[in-house]
Amino acid sequence: MIGNRPTTLTTDQLIKGLQRGKRKALNHLYDTYASLFYTMCLRYARSTQEAEDFAQEAFLRIFEKIDQFDNKGSFEGWMKRIVVTTCLNGIRGKQLVSEPLHRDDDDDSYGMVEDASIFSDLAAEDILKCIEQLPEGYRVVFNLVVLESYSHKEVAELLNISESASRSQLSKAKNKLKALVVNRNSVFYEQTGS
Repeated sequence: MIGNRPTTLTTDQLIKGLQRGKRKALNHLYDTYASLFYTMCLRYARSTQEAEDFAQEAFLRIFEKIDQFDNKGSFEGWMKRIVVTTCLNGIRGKQLVSEPLHRDDDDDSYGMVEDASIFSDLAAEDILKCIEQLPEGYRVVFNLVVLESYSHKEVAELLNISESASRSQLSKAKNKLKALVVNRNSVFYEQTGS
C-alpha cells in the first residue's frame, strides 16, 4: 500500500541515501542522531548556543565527508569522531591544558577518584552538571578519556599536548570532580536534612 512504507533505514541504506543526497536519508540521520550529537557537544561547549552550533557544524561535516566512510568499523563511531573533532576545532584557539610538573611514573591511575560511593547519591544528570563545572582543559580531557574512550596517546595527538599532560589533566579533573560532587552532596544533605 502506498503511504505505509517503513520509515526506518538500515545503516547501509542510510549511508547510500546520504551519498546520493536523498532527503529521506538526511532527515533520518538528523532524527536518529540529533539528540546524541547535541548531548556530546554540550560536554565540550561553554553554552547551549555553542553546543547547537557545534552539532550543526558536525552534521554538515558528516554530509560533506560521507563519501570518505569506508565501512571499516561502525558508522556511528565514525560520526562520533567527527562530532568530537568539530567540538575540538571550535575550542582549539585556546590553550586548554598546560604541561604538568615532572612525574617519574607513567601510571594512568594516579590521582584517581577511589571512593565511588560519593557518586551513589547523584543522578547521572547531576554528575554531568558537575562535569560541566570543570575548567575547560580538565573537562575536555575528561570527556575524551572517560566518556569517549580515547587513549592518552590519542588525546595527546588531538590536543597537541604530551601524553603526560593528558594524564595530569585527567587526574586533576577527577580530583576536582570529586570535590564538586562532595560539595554537591553536602549541600543536598543540608537542604534536606537527610
